[in-house]
Amino acid sequence: MSFIGLIIQIIAGIVSGHMTGRGMRAFSLGPVGNTIAGGFGGLAGAGAIQAMFPGAPGSGFDFGALVSSIIGGGVGGAVVTIFAGLVRNMIDSHRRA
Repeated sequence: MSFIGLIIQIIAGIVSGHMTGRGMRAFSLGPVGNTIAGGFGGLAGAGAIQAMFPGAPGSGFDFGALVSSIIGGGVGGAVVTIFAGLVRNMIDSHRRA
């Protein structure tokens, strides 16, 4: 995995985390929380795609690797943001009860 690929995955995750937070306000963690969750999710999502599909492009700097990094980072960022929002909502509901 190249350094450029990691940066692309993180950026795609952050953008996706913010878009998810805006689109699904119930799961929003705020700007900082969406950034952190999206960034971690971007790395995890792209890594998961490369682990599940070993033939998927992911190394080097070509168009396939770029698309794979963007898609994996974006999906991972959205999923982690939603999951973190769900956990936060569950904790908040238990505190109120």
